[in-house]
Amino acid sequence: MFEKILSRLWKKNITPAKKESDAAPRDLSPQQPENTSFAPRWMDATDPGNPFGIAGCDCFAYTQSLRSTTSQQNVESYFNLRGDFGKRLIGLLPDNCMEIPCSLEYPYAGEIADGALFKSQAMEEKWDIYLYQSRIYFCRSWTGVLAYVGEIEFNDGKVRIHKIYAPREIAEDDTEYAIRQVDYLNKNHLFKSVEPHPLPKNFPLDLDKIAAFSFSQYGSKCCFATYEDTINFKCPPRKPV
Repeated sequence: MFEKILSRLWKKNITPAKKESDAAPRDLSPQQPENTSFAPRWMDATDPGNPFGIAGCDCFAYTQSLRSTTSQQNVESYFNLRGDFGKRLIGLLPDNCMEIPCSLEYPYAGEIADGALFKSQAMEEKWDIYLYQSRIYFCRSWTGVLAYVGEIEFNDGKVRIHKIYAPREIAEDDTEYAIRQVDYLNKNHLFKSVEPHPLPKNFPLDLDKIAAFSFSQYGSKCCFATYEDTINFKCPPRKPV
């Protein structure tokens, strides 16, 4: 099932369909699906049903079946932030951050205007992304908290991120994860590419925990978690549906 769904997504070049948010004030945990067919599963790189060709946790059905549930305060914060276009962030850096050199590169054609590059349209989408003055700002969509800042340059038909600022609590013990997360947000949220998303190197190999962590980080905009290198990942040739 997973292979056929992902093949259709690739063919249409779209992200998974959005769902309406459950705005009722509840606890902070996602609402768990009752159907056990939504349970995450581990897939080896050689698994014939694995469309990515690297080992990881298939959590697509899980992340598409959940609804975000939270307090009324968080719901109000989320909807208030839908009118925020990020100008408040200009010149800011994440709290207690560290500077990490990197080399991320993406195709670039034409000019990109300052402003919102990606705005969450449902509470199952966890990020807002803005561009101002050659910096990309990555914020959590519910709270507006600034998580990452990337310094960019445009030339030779490419956009390059050569430095990011990341919270020490995330990056100090795993700088590569911080870089991979920024890379995934660019590829998936901005370029609408269906790709594996990164896991921290020391995250426990527990499928339920991996699926819950994935939803907390990316909501409905993720499908396959991996410990492998996601920056240099190249999707294998598509298989016939």
